[in-house]
Amino acid sequence: MLGYSCEEVIGKDTPEIFHKQDEIKERKKQYEDEFSVKIKTNFEVCVFKTTKGIENSDEWKYVNKNGSQFNVVLHITFLDDEDGNKIGYLGLFEDVTDKKKKEKQIHDYMQVINQNVISSYGDLKGNIKQVSDAFCKICGYQKEELIGNSYSILRHSSM
Repeated sequence: MLGYSCEEVIGKDTPEIFHKQDEIKERKKQYEDEFSVKIKTNFEVCVFKTTKGIENSDEWKYVNKNGSQFNVVLHITFLDDEDGNKIGYLGLFEDVTDKKKKEKQIHDYMQVINQNVISSYGDLKGNIKQVSDAFCKICGYQKEELIGNSYSILRHSSM
C-alpha cells in the first residue's frame, strides 16, 4: 500500500517518510497544548498517547511512495517481550479510504433529504426530538424553537 521496500523503512523515522508533515505539526501542537509538554520528534508525536497510557487509535492521512494520499486509522500499542517488558511499539494501520467515501455519500444524501423532505420525529410523550430543514421552512419555526417542545406548538391558535 505504501510502495516502499523493507530497506527503505526499517530503521528509519517512518513518520518522516509517509505521514503528512502538516498533520504531524498539528498533532504536535495539539498534544503540547493539551498536556503542557514539549515533543521533540515526529515519531514522539505518533507514539505520544501510547506512552501516556491513552488508547492510541487515530485517523491520519498517509502518503505513499508515488505521492498519492489515503486515509488510515493508525493503532499504536506497546510491544512487550515474554517477561512483559516494553521493548518497542506495534503500529497497525487500516485503510479507511472507502469508509470515508461512503460516509461522505451518506452525509450528502442525508443533506438532500434534510433540505427537501418534510420530516420530524418525537418521543412517546409528544415532544419534538428532531425536524428537517424542510419541515422548518414549511412551518416557519427555527429548529431551536421546536426541539424539546410538544407538537402542540404547531397547532393554529384557533384550535
